[in-house]
Order: sequence, then C-alpha cells, then structure tokens
Amino acid sequence: MNRLTHSLLVALLLLSATAVQAEILSKEIVYHVGDSEYTGYLAFDNAGLG
Repeated sequence: MNRLTHSLLVALLLLSATAVQAEILSKEIVYHVGDSEYTGYLAFDNAGLG
C-alpha cells in the first residue's frame, strides 16, 4: 500500500467515525393552558444540528 492510499484510508476512517455521533435527545416540557398544567415530551435526532 503506497503512502497516498494509506493517507486516504486513514482520512476515510476518521470521517466515518465522526459521522456516528448522532443520538436521540429527549426533554420533558411542562406547559400551562389556563389554570391547568400539562407535561409533554420532545424527542429528536440531533444528527442535523451540526
């Protein structure tokens, strides 16, 4: 394996390792409507948050 091929392979492995950092995030949200209190849940994939 020549030096260029080796460098490209290492770069590809590093790029693919950083692409796996996404995760599902969730958060409990408390909100009010009139005098009533409600709890909701927000869940999202943070892959697009850059």
